[in-house]
Amino acid sequence: MKKLIKCASCDYMTNAPSHYLRHEVKHSKARPFR
Repeated sequence: MKKLIKCASCDYMTNAPSHYLRHEVKHSKARPFR
């Protein structure tokens, strides 16, 4: 069972780290994370 990653800025949740990183960029456009 994969563990869910919860976004701190909203109610977005995913169990795929790559998807979460993609989502994080939407909140923080100022600092590009690769």
